[in-house]
Amino acid sequence: PVDGRPPGADGREAGRAGDQSGHSPPPATRIVAFRPAPCPNVDIWVDGSRLGNYGPAPGIQSAALRTGGHRFAYRPLTPNCYPEEWDETIPPGEGSYLLARRLRLRPGSLTVDTGGVGATVDILGRATGRANVAIEVPFEAQDGIELTIRVVVTFPDHDPARHDVVLRAGESKTIRVEAPTPEQTAGDGG
Repeated sequence: PVDGRPPGADGREAGRAGDQSGHSPPPATRIVAFRPAPCPNVDIWVDGSRLGNYGPAPGIQSAALRTGGHRFAYRPLTPNCYPEEWDETIPPGEGSYLLARRLRLRPGSLTVDTGGVGATVDILGRATGRANVAIEVPFEAQDGIELTIRVVVTFPDHDPARHDVVLRAGESKTIRVEAPTPEQTAGDGG
């Protein structure tokens, strides 16, 4: 609709369409607040035009947009999140309208370097794999960009070695875990 009112506005709305001078009011606008969680470094696009970078000054956190349908895009400037693009209708109303769109986190990647020695790797609650090969670590919606993961590396005939590793969504990381010496056996060391 040209005047920014939704289709099917009833007669009461039409009665308010003009002021005393007979002019139509400007198209309705509303403050739209952006929250591209969990990725804070995001370019915001509206209807194919870049609005700006999300954030405190000099970034943007909200903008006045006309009510009605828009095409929005969040384009992360870091590798932590996938970009998102969607259509959303800004309804008329008082107060700000929260554009509540969460970005999906990219998986991280962890390689456990054991110097070529074979071992199994268990990233507790996330993934399993082999040493010396990149293992994709999924990030869940509730995780946030960074999390600490427990990595258990098991060499044949030895007790598991446990390590806590901080991994960021979209990051590739390698940790070094020394293989036990031949003198070490399962159960030794206390």
